[in-house]
Amino acid sequence: MAINKILTGLVASYNRLVEANDSYLEKDSGIEGFRNLIDQRNLVIEDIDLLTKELVKEIGQTYREHTFKCRTIPEALRALLVLAPELSDACDRIKDALQDLVQSDAKVEAKISTMKDSVKEEISRIRRGSRVLKGYKQADPMGSCFINKIK
Repeated sequence: MAINKILTGLVASYNRLVEANDSYLEKDSGIEGFRNLIDQRNLVIEDIDLLTKELVKEIGQTYREHTFKCRTIPEALRALLVLAPELSDACDRIKDALQDLVQSDAKVEAKISTMKDSVKEEISRIRRGSRVLKGYKQADPMGSCFINKIK
């Protein structure tokens, strides 16, 4: 059944997002690693959007008589639980994969917040350093002496 293949593809996509998060968390790569994570997430999310459209289209073609709204994944899963109870295992796998993704995203968010704190500390250190440098600023040699000579 094509719907089962689409559901399997969605689970694989969510698992790829979790793996990308885990890879980012294992490495201490800073901002560059975060940019790579965002790029990878964007690609996988495009795949998820395409799979979602395919799922909605397939549900509409397979179950023409249904009156459920199926525009998003949660709506499609709720409709499938009623229309095709034999796919409940696949729907449960999607829910589990989403739950893993939410937990993984929370870990990434915690790491990013620590990065944000370290960036703030670095900015304040640089500002303190610039204040010290301003204290040692030399007078401009072409200042008022030059103007006095012209007068």
